Amino acid sequence: MNSPAPANRAAAWRAGLLYTATISPSYLVFGTVCGVSSKQAGADVWQALLLPALVFGGSSQIVLTALIIAGAPVLVVIASAVMVNARMAIYSGLMRGWLRDATTWLRLKAAALIVDQTFVAAHAYKSEHPKSPYWLDYYFAAGVSLWVWWIGCNLLGYFAGAVVPKSWELEFAVPLSFVAVLAPIIKRAPMALAATIGAGLSVLLFALPLKLGLIASCFVAVGILLVLDKKFQWTPTPPSGSQS
Repeated sequence: MNSPAPANRAAAWRAGLLYTATISPSYLVFGTVCGVSSKQAGADVWQALLLPALVFGGSSQIVLTALIIAGAPVLVVIASAVMVNARMAIYSGLMRGWLRDATTWLRLKAAALIVDQTFVAAHAYKSEHPKSPYWLDYYFAAGVSLWVWWIGCNLLGYFAGAVVPKSWELEFAVPLSFVAVLAPIIKRAPMALAATIGAGLSVLLFALPLKLGLIASCFVAVGILLVLDKKFQWTPTPPSGSQS
């Protein structure tokens, strides 16, 4: 049963803050691991603060710090992080229609807060309350509070990384956390196949120069899946005569 739409902006902000409170425990572990990896990558406290504040994407941040630890060139590090976060462009395209009448400044602020959880929150709100004028208030409440919480979790991990013994090898938690983020979204056989191919290729291509194995495995895995999708038509096509 749908909950009633917020009656005013204050109610929408309270609902957005409540949403963040419900998902914040999962961010605690992930953000702490990202903070530890920042410490191991040699970042100082200000860099450890700016990284989550500017990137605001756990999966790309993990890839970024892991490649820095591995000694990858700067351009490879940046390209890999951008590829991992490329899905945000899809979210932006879907939200464009919702912000058709918004100012450029408002669109920029909304874009800065797009992550998986905030997009899901906005999409659920729009679906449940399509005529509510307060969806942006809900979105900004969830986005800003989640952003602040994410930075705090990273700083906690950074300072924990200064006292945790190196023998604990917490860097191993980085790929494990990445797997934990990826696993829940694999719900269909083609997605599982794509993940398997990408994982296998990343191992086979690990020794490529300039640490290009990740980028190469992504491109090759996507190419293989596109060919297989065309052959087996995994992606349903709209019926003829349908409106796009």
